[in-house]
Formats: sequence, C-alpha cells, structure tokens
Amino acid sequence: MALTIPAARKFLYGLLAADPTIAAAVGTRIFPERVPAGQAYPAIVYSLLAAVPVIWMGPRPVYTHLECQILATDEGESLATVTPIANAVDQAMRGAHGTNSAGEVFATQQTSEIHYVDDSGGVAYQRLGAQYRLEAQAP
Repeated sequence: MALTIPAARKFLYGLLAADPTIAAAVGTRIFPERVPAGQAYPAIVYSLLAAVPVIWMGPRPVYTHLECQILATDEGESLATVTPIANAVDQAMRGAHGTNSAGEVFATQQTSEIHYVDDSGGVAYQRLGAQYRLEAQAP
C-alpha cells in the first residue's frame, strides 16, 4: 500500500512530538487540522492537503507524494513566539525519513513558507510555518 493520510498523520505527529526543542516549546499541543477549543497556546497544527500516487506497479501505487502544512500557532500580534517554533519544526522536517507500521518509507522536502494572521472572535492568532512534501514508497 502506498502512503495513506492516516499513516502520514502518525508519522508527522511522531516526528514532531519526539523533537526535544518542539516538546519544550509546545509540550504535547500538536494537533491535526486545528487547535481544539480550550487548549493553551502556543501549539502546532498540521494538515494533510493531498495524496497523489505517482508511480504504479500494476493495480497498486508504489510511490506517492503527499502535501502537508505545519504551522506554529499563537495568540497575539507578535511573531516572537511562533518564529522559533516554526524554525524547530523546519529543522525536524528537513530530510526526515522513517518507516511506520504499514511499512511506508518517508522523505520530506519543504515546498513553500506560510505566514498569516487569523482573527477569531476579536483575538488575533499568528500562523507561521511551511508546506512540505512527504514521499513514500510501498514495501
């Protein structure tokens, strides 16, 4: 089986949670899609955007690209908190690879940087990070 979104989520969470710099900055506040209501900030949010099989062997994909974005998120107007977190995420992601229980092998590459401010209920949230490509090869 080629890269799947659930396998990629496990890979991303495991990679980010294992990094000591990230753990010191956000603890276990690493979430898929959004920060749940009531959680403290800063936090990291990762989203899987697309999975595209690129090489097929017969009926099964053997090599897949998956696009994801990972954003350091904090309340307020300043980038002071999110910048070192986004840098730590980028260091953890650059060239990361490994296998998961399904046997996929991952490699990573940054494809773009991202920054925006989100305003929700009168509170500003800084979002800083990058989009990455995960590459996977079926076992």
